[in-house]
Amino acid sequence: MKIEKNIALPMNYTDIAREMEDGDSVLCESKNQANTLGQRIRNNKDYFPVIRKQKDGIQYRIWKIRRK
Repeated sequence: MKIEKNIALPMNYTDIAREMEDGDSVLCESKNQANTLGQRIRNNKDYFPVIRKQKDGIQYRIWKIRRK
């Protein structure tokens, strides 16, 4: 076993959704990841997610859009 120092904790979906600004997008590795992040974006009633499957058929891109 090896002790490692200064390793950052991975961000969770809530943190990512909070850091995203209007119009920002994130490339997700699976539909499940995109749906989970989309739910975190929906938790803020001022925004909604837009999710699109990428041409590779595996990844999904999700945008955070401000409601009008």
